[in-house]
Amino acid sequence: MKTTLQAIVLEARELFRDRGYDGMSMADLAARVGLKKASLYTRFPSKESLVGEVLTLTLDETFEGLAET
Repeated sequence: MKTTLQAIVLEARELFRDRGYDGMSMADLAARVGLKKASLYTRFPSKESLVGEVLTLTLDETFEGLAET
């Protein structure tokens, strides 16, 4: 099964929620999504690079379905 970028971002968000930014590691995320750490780094070069993606996903979900004015 191919791990999608969205699946990685979703799992990263859960780890950030559970463990906080400092408590989450790329190794934890790689294990959780079934990738080797090196493969994860080809998609996201650092933990910092995940933050914007997590925030974008969360904002998109928050505003999804709201009526446009």
